[in-house]
Amino acid sequence: HGVNASTLTRMSQRLGYDRFTALQQVFRRHVSERGGFYSERAGRLTDSAEQNPTTELIKRIAEEELGNISAMTEDLDTATVEAAAGVIAEVPRVSIYGARQSASVAGFMAYALGMLRYNAALLDGQQQGVAHGIAQLDEGDALVLIGSSPYTRATVAAARVAADRGIKVIAITDSLASPLAATAVYTFITPTAGSFFSNSMASSAVLVEILLSAVAKRLEKRAVAALNRHEALIEALDIQI
Repeated sequence: HGVNASTLTRMSQRLGYDRFTALQQVFRRHVSERGGFYSERAGRLTDSAEQNPTTELIKRIAEEELGNISAMTEDLDTATVEAAAGVIAEVPRVSIYGARQSASVAGFMAYALGMLRYNAALLDGQQQGVAHGIAQLDEGDALVLIGSSPYTRATVAAARVAADRGIKVIAITDSLASPLAATAVYTFITPTAGSFFSNSMASSAVLVEILLSAVAKRLEKRAVAALNRHEALIEALDIQI
């Protein structure tokens, strides 16, 4: 909103905080410590369902997801997309991590990215733990973290520990107040609001498609060669029917 950083620092000090980051933590805790998230959403969905037929429910959820996608794309900065795609394409190793339902988006991203380049995988792909996964990354590697409120401790801790080790963190999350954004070099906001009883994931999936398309564009001939190798293996293994 064009507010000078020094103005926010002075405001924080007037409110009794040592620095702006201390004030930020108040809002981060408020976002991350809410209770009854799923039951509250399910309650709203049940109440609405009593008043609306199934056709109205279908229309409402579809419109909400389209709204989330639209809000995400409107806020996307082209330079940030290109810069993050450059990191994902060029660093020696990339790991992707998301807990609970974000794990599905993380798995999708890891699979698709693995079609374009080597050394791209889920952080905890073998269920060996987040600590083991981060131990496989070195300074200069990248970690893509996907998570929305209510956040999991493992995801938040992974963001902090990875950044401390010099690993480039890219966050796909629901708010700039998200604890995942605190140490990320690039943050992408994917709205998750809606009538669904949990977080709506459509905008996160579309954002992943945008990022990976930008990665493929950056890799150019290398991406085409990798996809050709992938197709050759599928044919050799006689996987497709």
